[in-house]
Amino acid sequence: IIDAYYVTTPLSALQDCFVNSSYNEACLDGTKCLKYNQTEIVSYLQANTFDLIILSVGTGPDIESEGNDRASFALPNNQSQLLEDVLTTINPVRTKVLLLTLSGTPMDIHTAHVSDAVPGIIHVGFGAQELGEALKMAIIGNGLSQFGRLPFTWPKQQSDLPGDLTRYDMTSGFTYRYSRAEPL
Repeated sequence: IIDAYYVTTPLSALQDCFVNSSYNEACLDGTKCLKYNQTEIVSYLQANTFDLIILSVGTGPDIESEGNDRASFALPNNQSQLLEDVLTTINPVRTKVLLLTLSGTPMDIHTAHVSDAVPGIIHVGFGAQELGEALKMAIIGNGLSQFGRLPFTWPKQQSDLPGDLTRYDMTSGFTYRYSRAEPL
C-alpha cells in the first residue's frame, strides 16, 4: 500500500533542493515525448540565464516494463532532440547540465557523455514512493556514498551490443558478456 504522505516525485524533491528554481515541461505527453514543445523550450533557454539545468530523460511503464521490452537503445522519440537542443542552445561555460536518466535499461546518452556542459549524469531505475527523496539525498550528498554503481554495464551505443535487444538467450551471443566494446 502506498501512503501518499510519503510519496516524493523527482520534481518535488528537486524543487525542494533548489528553491529558486524554475520548471518547464518539454514533453507534453510524458516520457513518450511524441509532443515535444521545441519552440517554447528553445525560446525559454535563450531568454533565461541558468547556472544549472537538470534535464530528465528516460522511459516509463508505457515504453518499457515486464513483457514490454524496448527494441531500440535510443532515447524515446523526441528526447534525443530535446537533449541536443539544450546542449546547443546554452552557453556551456556559464551553464552546466546535470543529466538525470530514469529507466530500467541503458539508453543512448553518448551526446551528453562527451559534452563539456554535462559534468554529471545520475541514473535512477524505476523507484518506489520515495524515489524523489533518494534522488534529493544523492544530489545534496546527505549521508550517501558518492561512489554509486550501476547494476548493469552501460554500452556507448546500440551497435556495441551483439544481437536483438529483445532476445535474452545467452547462447545466441546477446548481452554485454559477449561485447568487446568499451562501456560508457
